[in-house]
Amino acid sequence: MSKGLGNAVRLEDEPADMFGKIMSIPDALLESYFELLTDEDMPEIRELLASGANPRDVKERLGRSIVSRYHSEEAASAAAEEFRKVFSRGGLPDDIDELHLTTDEAASISPVDLVVKAGHAKSKSEARRLIQQGAVSVNDSRVQSIDAGLSLADGSVLRTGKRRFAKIVIT
Repeated sequence: MSKGLGNAVRLEDEPADMFGKIMSIPDALLESYFELLTDEDMPEIRELLASGANPRDVKERLGRSIVSRYHSEEAASAAAEEFRKVFSRGGLPDDIDELHLTTDEAASISPVDLVVKAGHAKSKSEARRLIQQGAVSVNDSRVQSIDAGLSLADGSVLRTGKRRFAKIVIT
């Protein structure tokens, strides 16, 4: 694991975050993660990896093992189900942050400012880069440019990347 490579799983991570990070590790690192982070039977794991098993299934086993160890079996099951719901079925997470906007803000906010205000980017330049890379959508519609007009309504959902969501609440 490496903070610099973006594949660090921290002990204080919430179960869903921990599970999601594990599901995104490169396939080539699976054996190392099992060996270093679990008490799984390594000959069985090596046989499983050599058998051509679907890497997603192997990662899920790894994720469940690690989350169970640092949280609980229940947390591991809930994290796995949440991951399937959001990433395999395209649903929304159960626990989604809310972004409160006034009616005037909702009518005039730029995509860049929306991403920053939601906390999905630390700066406007990072928000611009995310938009230009196609990582930002509102209600499953990709934001096409940093100057795009947004149609925000109460209950609209901002999604940045794969794992950051915000529900728009207009007050």
